[in-house]
Amino acid sequence: MTTKNFIGFNSLEKLLEVCDRTQPVDGMPVTDSGKPDRRFGISIDRHIILVSQAQPNGEVLYCRIITANYQALAGIGALSRGENYSARTESAWKIVKDEIRGRGFELREALVATPKGYQFLDGQAECLRYNKDTDLFEHREVEEPA
Repeated sequence: MTTKNFIGFNSLEKLLEVCDRTQPVDGMPVTDSGKPDRRFGISIDRHIILVSQAQPNGEVLYCRIITANYQALAGIGALSRGENYSARTESAWKIVKDEIRGRGFELREALVATPKGYQFLDGQAECLRYNKDTDLFEHREVEEPA
């Protein structure tokens, strides 16, 4: 079995600049559930949008966008302001899907399997703007490079 090299980008837009428009882009929202710390019982779940494209040479280009972090102590969530992490992530995912398709890519709602214990680079999406009042993401216009 060939080990894939995962090449991380710090923004969705930079990833899409180098992706091949003749190949599909994979992406979907996921929750990365952290295991509770044995000593203190603190766990962090990260709500993420992962976008990637597998290359013919076996490399996988990706951008990982964190939309929310959910902290829990001994299994009890610390929702300080009543945040709705699922709605926040869904609002971001709709915008990211529109951005990918708007740049002429086919989008497959799927993920490339990663090696166990792989540490991803965190990125962002310039097309997203967080609205504190609504606790949701909104679309921000970004010019596509010529």
